[in-house]
Amino acid sequence: MAKNKKDVSSLLALLEEMTKDKDALIKYNMGQVPDEEVRNVQNETGIDLSNYNRSIDSYAINHVLGNHGNPKTEAKRGQIAVELSDFELISLITSSPDKIEYVGKNGSGRDLIKYIKKIGHNIHYVEEVRNGKKEVVLQTLFKQK
Repeated sequence: MAKNKKDVSSLLALLEEMTKDKDALIKYNMGQVPDEEVRNVQNETGIDLSNYNRSIDSYAINHVLGNHGNPKTEAKRGQIAVELSDFELISLITSSPDKIEYVGKNGSGRDLIKYIKKIGHNIHYVEEVRNGKKEVVLQTLFKQK
């Protein structure tokens, strides 16, 4: 359980706050999923994200960096380590993906959507659909060679 819960107004602010309080749950609301993305996701997955917000939080970033941030570990997997700057690409990845896929459900039973975008290499951004809150949130992010 988080000691503190905080909302911030930018990704940079989220990253700055993470360095100050490693235990806090810090959330950045990236805004409403744009209509074109809603159409693309619905066409590819059947999931309707109308009026959903996209957000990212410190726990998800720590999960990604902990699982996909080590260059040696990722090289053994044929992947490239995720860096903090990669999180800045999320809007680009979701607005103009090369591919959108339905991944299935996570351990909590929530739908997962994967966006793949080639930016030098393939970046996979996976988000969880939270129907009750009408939001999609970062589940994982990784880069393949």
